[in-house]
Amino acid sequence: MAIQRAATARPRHNPKEAANVLHALNPSDPMEIIKAVRRGLPGSTIKSVAEEWQLSLSELYPLLHLKARTAQRLINSDRLDSDVSDRLVQVIKLHNKCLDVFQDRNKVLQWLKTPNYSLGDQTPLSLLDTSEGVELVHAVLIKIQYGIFA
Repeated sequence: MAIQRAATARPRHNPKEAANVLHALNPSDPMEIIKAVRRGLPGSTIKSVAEEWQLSLSELYPLLHLKARTAQRLINSDRLDSDVSDRLVQVIKLHNKCLDVFQDRNKVLQWLKTPNYSLGDQTPLSLLDTSEGVELVHAVLIKIQYGIFA
């Protein structure tokens, strides 16, 4: 009976650890990021990212290429696999770049959800489901940061 309970018990995850991941990724230390992806981010990081970006979970799942049922299971898991962790890291890095450029969380959220001429009149958020989209949004942020028309 004890073996059955141990096998069905949910893994412990720490939402505080997940929140720290959002701000702890140091883009100047790519080896640390690689280690974090390989190790797997805490499952609760998915929820922390959604809260930080003021998105519903159903808005975030497509960016991570996840179905709702799979995502719900992963949120309660101790560690995410490297593919989901990698996509989350890309989203987190972009969020940190947005904060660096705009210096204000509300401006970041507004910018991410507003159609942008430089992005073909699409919202930056809508492009984050592909690596090419992440790169394009990052390039626009660099232009904004350096005062180049964006």
